Amino acid sequence: MDISYFSNNLITLPHYKFFLLLTLFFFISCKVTEENKYPIAYDNCNENELEKLVGRNLGNLEFNNKVKTRIFKTGDNVTLDYLPNRINIEIDNSNIIKRAYCG
Repeated sequence: MDISYFSNNLITLPHYKFFLLLTLFFFISCKVTEENKYPIAYDNCNENELEKLVGRNLGNLEFNNKVKTRIFKTGDNVTLDYLPNRINIEIDNSNIIKRAYCG
């Protein structure tokens, strides 16, 4: 093959800029911003607050270290002990919260 084949078939500069901008836009739009974070800032397990967690992504939560929290996937084995101040969060395979409750 002739070297001119490769030089004639390279991405031209305008196309290169387009792909660069498209890639940058993709990474900027995928970034989790602080506005998307949802803090868990209460000291006790609160059923009313936990209802707001259902449907959210687990990665967007900020946990308070004062509250015991148990996170498990649907179908996992969990102990049957009841701790009234513990938050239980059940997630699916894509880390979306399916259920959140005290106990």
